[in-house]
Formats: sequence, structure tokens, C-alpha cells
Amino acid sequence: MAKIRREQKRGLRRWKMEDEEYRRLDKEVKKSCRNDRRRWLEEKAREAQEAAEKNEMKTLYRIVRELTSSRSSSGMPIRSKDGRALLSDEEQEARWVEHFREVLNQPTPPTLFNLDQEPPAPTLNITSDEISDVPADWRSGVIVTLPKKGNLSDCNNWQDITLLSIPGKVFCSVLLQCLKTEVDNILREEQAGFWKGRSCSEQIFTLRNIIEQCLELQTILIINYIDFKKAFDSVHRESLWQIVQLYGMPSKYMNIFRALYRNSTCQVRTSSGTTDDFDIVTGVRQGCILSPLLFLIVIDFVTRKTLAATNFGIKWGQDRLTNLDFADDLALISHTHYALQEMTSNFHEHGGKVGLRISHEKTNGHDHHHRARPTSPTTLSRRA
Repeated sequence: MAKIRREQKRGLRRWKMEDEEYRRLDKEVKKSCRNDRRRWLEEKAREAQEAAEKNEMKTLYRIVRELTSSRSSSGMPIRSKDGRALLSDEEQEARWVEHFREVLNQPTPPTLFNLDQEPPAPTLNITSDEISDVPADWRSGVIVTLPKKGNLSDCNNWQDITLLSIPGKVFCSVLLQCLKTEVDNILREEQAGFWKGRSCSEQIFTLRNIIEQCLELQTILIINYIDFKKAFDSVHRESLWQIVQLYGMPSKYMNIFRALYRNSTCQVRTSSGTTDDFDIVTGVRQGCILSPLLFLIVIDFVTRKTLAATNFGIKWGQDRLTNLDFADDLALISHTHYALQEMTSNFHEHGGKVGLRISHEKTNGHDHHHRARPTSPTTLSRRA
């Protein structure tokens, strides 16, 4: 049918024939193509369902990739910092290395915590064999980029995923099982990120209950939603080790952590190949199963320092509730703008000492009150 349509179209151009027959054939071809595609999609959906029921994940992922693959962004040149399109493979590889070297190597905070003056925490009840070093390939990662949003010629609009050594990830998984229960017992209950049995939806449910009760009681409620810029990539590593040690981590585990992070490097995988290695000196390791646990310890320490010796927050049952957390996303809660401003400023100050920087663009506040009324904006620094 498609062949007849092509011949009919040539005849129209050659002899200026009436195009009614061509239009009829054109509609039939397009309708047939739509039907064929629908039948193909239904067959693929059936195969995917059967693979899922049989727990054949490899087949299922292959079908999903086949159905969702998009080649619209392939071959699109990325741009340099000054907006110039980079056409050669060498220039694009150099730009990716430059981008990730900046993202994964944040400047040292101007002011650091003097952790030597902090009271020691009780030692965690964990035992293990002594390990002082790990294979070199465990410290090296390969960064794969995936389209995320907007203009894909901008490196910032790509999502990066770091691939690490499989034996190294298995080792870290075993290590995590030894650590998780003991560490979970000393973290604040307001934190729900990466906890078994806790979720973001649970925090949303709690926050909604608080808002509804305050509206019912006609009580002012102000919430500031804190977001940190590239939080996992910004943590100052020496501060990280000091904080983890302060929480009572045995020295044998500290040696393993330091060995995993010592001389850590990454490569970037591009369409033309893989770049040379470059050093990573800040942040917790992307792709490592231990990174969420280490990051939670840092956030827990910063939160405790921020709220120490304060009477902020709201009364919730027999306790006072100052915040609800999910990993690096925090919701500060208060009845007064003064208390909320103090907590925000304290987070800005103490978070900065470990490399965490609050995002001006993504941090915002909400005022929940039974009557609309203007409120003063919350800033990162205290007002004079």
C-alpha cells in the first residue's frame, strides 16, 4: 500500500492528476501504521508483564529501554562556560572533566568546627576485623551522564550517576549491615531519610496533621523548607571523619572509611569514550552504599548544634518539635518568625562549617494562618 502511494504521488507531480486517490491511499497507510504500532506496543506490554511475573528482570529492563529510548539528544554538542558550542570529542571530554571537577571538589569552608572541644560520644558497640587498606580500583568511579531537564547543551542539566567496583560495593554492603542498626539508634527521630520503615510520605503526613491542627486551633504556623546545594558533593571530608569519630565510631572502621576515600578518582564516560582520571577531594562518594549513612551522621550533628540550648519549635505531645527531615531536605517549624529566623541562621552558620550551603533558589517558607496576613521574609543571616 505504501508503494502504491509513492507511485501515485509521483504521478501527481508528473501529470498533475487529481489527488483524491492519493489522499485516500495516504489515509489508509497512516491508519495501517497506527494499527501496526498499537499491536506492537500491546505485544511488548504483554512480554513485559510476563517477564515481571517470572521475575526476569533482565528481559523486563530490555523491553523498558526499547520502549522508552529516545535519541533526540544524541549528538547534541555541549557548550563551554562562555556559551561556545564544543564540536570535537576532545573539547567535549575536557568540558565534562572541568564540570565534574568543579562539582565534586568544593572549596574548603572558611570556618570549621573545633571538634576537639566537643564532648566524646559513647563508643558504638561494633566489632570487626582490622582492615587498613582496600584495592585501588575500589576508589575509582566512572561517571555516566543522563538527560535531566532543559537545555542539554548545558552540563548542569544532566544527571550524573557514578559506577563503582562491584566487589567494593559488596564489601560496603556487608559493612553497612554491621553499622546500620547501631547508628540508627543514635540518630534523631525527626530524620526519615534512608531509614528502614520510614519514608518521605510519613513526614508529609505528619506535617499535614500539624498544619491542620494549627488551622483548627487558629494558631500561627511558619515553616521554612531548607534545601542545600549539592549537599552530598559538598561535605568537607576531614570534618566528616572528625564528626563520625565523635559519634563513637571505632578506629578500625575509621581506617576503612579513610582507605575508601584516600586518593579517590573518577572518569567520565562520553559517547566517544572515557576521559582520564581526575581527583575527588570533597563530598561523600556517589554510588557508594555507605554514603547515605555517613551523610546522615553529618546532618544529625549539624542539626543538634543548630538546635542546642534553644526552646524553639512547637509543642507536639509531650515534646517540642523543631523540624522534620528527609536526608538533606529539612522543614523548620515554628510559631514565630523570630524563632524561625534564628533556626535558619544557625543552620546557615553551622552547615557552612562542614561545607553545606543553603540554596537561595530552592529554600522557601510558608505561613499557615487562619487569616491571611503579611510576614517578614526569612534570610540566611540575622538582621541587625
